[in-house]
Amino acid sequence: FTLTAAWTLHAPTVGVTAAYHGQSGGDFTYDGGDLVFTAAPGHEAGGVSYTYQWQDAGGQPIASATGPSYTVKAAAAGTHQYSCAVTAIDGSLVSAPVTMAASATIQKQIVPAPAQDDTAFVYNGKAQTYTVAADSRYTVSGDEQTNAGGHTVTVALVDKANYRWNSGGS
Repeated sequence: FTLTAAWTLHAPTVGVTAAYHGQSGGDFTYDGGDLVFTAAPGHEAGGVSYTYQWQDAGGQPIASATGPSYTVKAAAAGTHQYSCAVTAIDGSLVSAPVTMAASATIQKQIVPAPAQDDTAFVYNGKAQTYTVAADSRYTVSGDEQTNAGGHTVTVALVDKANYRWNSGGS
């Protein structure tokens, strides 16, 4: 008579973490950097190798995202959620995949409102400029006037998706 043995390979354990500019955790403040998700598998059998398949928030595979890390280039403010399916391989044995998800929230960067120009403007027939501190995160318009009267100087955020005023507005 013949005995037959079947070997199986257990699925790996997997943890998925997020890092933004080297800081780990799940809540970050926007600075235009890359958001990196990393899968860290483990297995009771030493010497196993792993395959990876990253998936979007809807569970769809991301083309060419088959390494231990997935990078969201210049990640925008908001919540980013990804998962990674990891399979252990040992010779001809292949485990069932294990899928783990992680999310990271990037908060809008707070921009301090510029200080008000307290200059008392007096009509002189020449262009006069209302001074607003320069900052690459906002634009200024209507700051140069020649005519007498009340004028509006507008300071607007360049990127409302990733920045907000310290007063909470955009």
